[in-house]
Amino acid sequence: MDWWTLIPRRPLQEQLGSSPVTSVTKEFQIFFNSAKLQDSDMEKRERVLLDLKRILLKADLPDCQISPFGSYLSRIGLRTSDLDITLMGMGYGKKKEMEMKRLT
Repeated sequence: MDWWTLIPRRPLQEQLGSSPVTSVTKEFQIFFNSAKLQDSDMEKRERVLLDLKRILLKADLPDCQISPFGSYLSRIGLRTSDLDITLMGMGYGKKKEMEMKRLT
């Protein structure tokens, strides 16, 4: 018989108890729950996207599209996270250049 088999074993949870790892995990959960994106934060970001789309239409750039990415789509961002967007399509300079070619 090996000597270590004589040592009484406690369940892992009991062994960890209030270990630093468990404490940090709990603190992180508290922080994340208080700082994560709420429904109201998502609504604000949706309004910003709609406003940008309206601006593009008013600027006569209907071919341009706005596509969000990052923490907005994954919903793992914080309340202070930015809104990542990509603007795709024909830009103002290109459109103006095409208009000038048509005139000549």
